[in-house]
Amino acid sequence: MDLLLVLVTLVLVLLIYFGLQRHDPRLPPCPSRPLPIIGHLLVLQPDSRAQFTKWRQEFGDLFSFYMGRQLNVVVSGHANIKELLLKKGDDCLDRPQMFFDEKGVIMSAGPEWKEQRAVMLSILKDIGMGKNLLAEKIQEEIQNYTEVLAGLGGQPTNLRVITNLSTSNIVCSVAVGFRFEYDDADFREMMTTLDHIVEDLSISNMITYFPLLKYIPGDIFRANRIQSSIKKVMNLIINKFLQSGGESPDTLISAYMKECQRRRQAGETTTMSEDNLAKIIWDLFNAGTETAATTILWCILYSLNYPGAQQKIYDEIEREVGSERLPSMHDKNKLVYLNAFIMESQRLSSITALSLPRMCTSDISIAGYTLPKGAAVHANLDSISYDEKIWGDNVNVLVPERFIDENGKLKVPEEFIPFGIGKRACPGESWAKTLLFLYLAAMFQRFKFLSPTDGSPPPTDYVFGIDVCPVPYEVRVIDRRAEK
Repeated sequence: MDLLLVLVTLVLVLLIYFGLQRHDPRLPPCPSRPLPIIGHLLVLQPDSRAQFTKWRQEFGDLFSFYMGRQLNVVVSGHANIKELLLKKGDDCLDRPQMFFDEKGVIMSAGPEWKEQRAVMLSILKDIGMGKNLLAEKIQEEIQNYTEVLAGLGGQPTNLRVITNLSTSNIVCSVAVGFRFEYDDADFREMMTTLDHIVEDLSISNMITYFPLLKYIPGDIFRANRIQSSIKKVMNLIINKFLQSGGESPDTLISAYMKECQRRRQAGETTTMSEDNLAKIIWDLFNAGTETAATTILWCILYSLNYPGAQQKIYDEIEREVGSERLPSMHDKNKLVYLNAFIMESQRLSSITALSLPRMCTSDISIAGYTLPKGAAVHANLDSISYDEKIWGDNVNVLVPERFIDENGKLKVPEEFIPFGIGKRACPGESWAKTLLFLYLAAMFQRFKFLSPTDGSPPPTDYVFGIDVCPVPYEVRVIDRRAEK
């Protein structure tokens, strides 16, 4: 009798739970009815890019799924994404809460995010990052980077590590006032640890929705490893960067610490702190250099698969700049095809395919549906990058001419938003554009990039995680100076 009572009670509880999980018709449609406790966990695939493309075809531009009890809404199409992130962006400025503490700019929320973002942008502007200083620091680093590439002797090489180290050195120059040698032990350790964090986040993010998973033996979801990695990076930043940068004038660190001290002495309420400063530097390494390095790798990979485009880039640089000096930002408007190639590579690779999620801070009405307060929303930038109505036919083929008008001038369609739109668009967009142009102009000016063998070029396959990276590949870097 007692056993029967327990079973009946259990069935009633499950029925009630299923009733609570019944899909609200005001919400975007779900691919299936969510299961108790786990939601749609069992139907979600590791490569959500391909799955979301399929679900969009089945359910429309807005659809939803549950991770546990957390409602997630995927918004597709340029018009819908524009309405969500621009017209109604103030209602989805926050980030969903992660399983680990988030500070800095990228993942913080509320008043803390607003203050940290405003302070960071103000400081970068004050120390000259909006003027020529950033370009000068980038070109100084490029000279070191290209000498390393020239030293490869044309041997097949994976450029991932050296490119990450080089672009990260620009953050070092801005943050602490000096660069590190590529073989510096602490520098390499931090870069390696940051790579581990990026790799682990896509797995450990499961703990955000199912906190009990972090207690499973064996650290299957890498909760302990990611916490350890974060602690290691923060300690390296605090011990190596903050102490050094605080002593140097006109650096991000010294300016931040002075402003923090001023606000505290004035009795102002502030979220500025050493922890937040360390996290801002971490954000710059991740967003300011990781994505830039990944884009460079995509561009080189596309140049291997489209050698005609690579030749056009070189011919343009020879015609407009020559080979006696490095290209500068003054050359940007003259190198139309190179700019178009970079933009087309950004479109085709779509490295921020799903962008970082936002959280609704109030109910939002869009496309006939209601996104309730507390829902996590994902802007599906893939839906714009591969929209044939915007880009024409063959959207999976690299065609830089999409960004060149009939008069041979560069054109930037409204729908081209690789850095996102709205108040939470990438704050390092200007930084990244400057870096990408100067690096790639210098690289294509001096080098010819060839496939590792005389056969087929490496495939343009991707690895999906926090961003979209090319499958590791090797390339032969041929110094044109040695051929003359």
